[in-house]
Amino acid sequence: MKKNLIIAAIAGAFLLPVVACGPSAEEKQAQEQAMKDSIAEAERIKLEAEMEEAAAKQREMDSIANAAKQAVEDSIAAATAAAEKSKPKASTKPKSDKPKTEAAPAPAEAPKVGKKKPGAN
Repeated sequence: MKKNLIIAAIAGAFLLPVVACGPSAEEKQAQEQAMKDSIAEAERIKLEAEMEEAAAKQREMDSIANAAKQAVEDSIAAATAAAEKSKPKASTKPKSDKPKTEAAPAPAEAPKVGKKKPGAN
């Protein structure tokens, strides 16, 4: 019996520091709060990254839309410039009051008829 009591006392002596040195309720609560804060910070960083990604995508879409709009405007300007270039210029010479007389068309020559067939060389 004495042996059992001594073994129990020695076991208790080893277990007492383990139990006594464990974290207190306040330390456990502080550790839990730190974990919650860490999770909240990670979620905030993730949300900011998603917002930045969405903003970058929106800027890209705006850039594409502006480029398309600019291309249409450039195309219209080029077409207008080409149309202006191809217009016949108005003559600055005053028109004469004399009516033009039409010359009689020259008589058409009679076709030469030969021995060769058409298309033969």
